[in-house]
Amino acid sequence: MLPQPAAAAKNSILAPVSTLVGHGLSISSISYFLDGKQMISGSSDKSVRRWDLQEGKEIVEARDVCEQGVGAVAVSRDGRRVASADKSGELKVRDVETGIMMKIIQGHSRINCIDISADCTLLASG
Repeated sequence: MLPQPAAAAKNSILAPVSTLVGHGLSISSISYFLDGKQMISGSSDKSVRRWDLQEGKEIVEARDVCEQGVGAVAVSRDGRRVASADKSGELKVRDVETGIMMKIIQGHSRINCIDISADCTLLASG
């Protein structure tokens, strides 16, 4: 017999550490910085937010990043670039510190996932 969901949650080694509040609609994607101290989240509310995980606070919000809501986000391994993709297939790459748009790429149809290669030379989407 399997344990009930509530009982399983109590016995789990995974437990919430904190709750980050900010997005107005559902979060569609998150990506951690390599050092684990920061995170990027993308939402159906068309925003991408950068979070300080040690403080549990938002560092910066970029609004209206995507016309149809953010479908996926990824942080480069060097922590210098953030890629976001919307549900229409458009990919955007920004500088983390300045927020300056570095590249816009019209991809395929709806994008559900993206990732940046370890050497930061390739951006893959699916």
